[in-house]
Amino acid sequence: MYSCQRYPRLVAATLSMLALCQATLSAPKTDITWEGGVTLEAAGVLHGGEEQGPARRALLALGGSADSAALGLGNGGQLHFSGVVIRDRGPVNPAGDLQGASNIAAPDAVRLYELWYDQNLGHGIAAQVGLLDLNSTFVVVEDASNLLNSSFGVIPSISGNVPTPIYPEPAWGASIESTQGRWTSRAGIFQGDPTQRFQSWSGGLLATAETRYQTDNGSYTFGIWRHSDAATPAGHLEGAYLLIQHSLGSPRIRGFVQLGDDVGNEAKVPRYIGAGLDVAGPLAARPRDHLVAGVASASIRDQAAETSWELAYVVRLTRRIKLQPDLQYIVHPSGHRASALLATIRVNLSFN
Repeated sequence: MYSCQRYPRLVAATLSMLALCQATLSAPKTDITWEGGVTLEAAGVLHGGEEQGPARRALLALGGSADSAALGLGNGGQLHFSGVVIRDRGPVNPAGDLQGASNIAAPDAVRLYELWYDQNLGHGIAAQVGLLDLNSTFVVVEDASNLLNSSFGVIPSISGNVPTPIYPEPAWGASIESTQGRWTSRAGIFQGDPTQRFQSWSGGLLATAETRYQTDNGSYTFGIWRHSDAATPAGHLEGAYLLIQHSLGSPRIRGFVQLGDDVGNEAKVPRYIGAGLDVAGPLAARPRDHLVAGVASASIRDQAAETSWELAYVVRLTRRIKLQPDLQYIVHPSGHRASALLATIRVNLSFN
């Protein structure tokens, strides 16, 4: 899969970031906490598809947080920061799909990923400002986190229509959140073009708001969004989404549903529906493994809908290492291509 000889820059960057982490943790009186990991992935089309040959990917991520008091900024705040090293070899998109069969596929990059400050304002209210990944707090379905298709992160009725500050390009922005009992409401505003993070905000703005109701066994989230500079005749695009996740008869079995819809007729992806299951401990002898399945269907304007069926088994080898074989059958990739069967093997190593 990967080797030190073929990826010397990735290995060097990994060693450098680990050395920095170790030095910081061993320094006296630090108020910095660290987290990170390495994800390695190999994928190939078994049937159909646009490009043959294996796709090989690597993602190194390292980040942390520092208490505001240690920074001389008073109490109740934290500074969060992270960086990534991305390496991608082989076919960029072997299945030719629109939704993105791999949620780590991205052009090669070494970059600061997030840098934001969070302040507790009291009464259940907190505010964040800085370089933010929208999907860290918005449009989140925790029960879909073991699936690889990108649509199980931010839904494609948003990311498939407008520039969205998510992996691999967060953006400068601000958000505010209020938690009152079982209700959590948040609103945020972000740069309209994440690729221009160090230039003017000429790409408009992306605004979003959502509210979540938490139950004993799940949650219900409703959200809206609007992009003020979308490439449409109207000059803007907007939509709404509904996210539901809940246990299904047993705490070990979780299910979720995602619904997304855009207002108007100019969106490339006017509608989206996704659903899935996560079964913890499917084998009595393997209580920390997960069996996961999902379906993600994106309507594409003037084309057939693209539907991805995903099935995976997550093997917890140790506390820090996971192995995941994954199959996706993608019907009508990009709305007009021949259906494809894609196999992926992913290894994740956590430093924590």
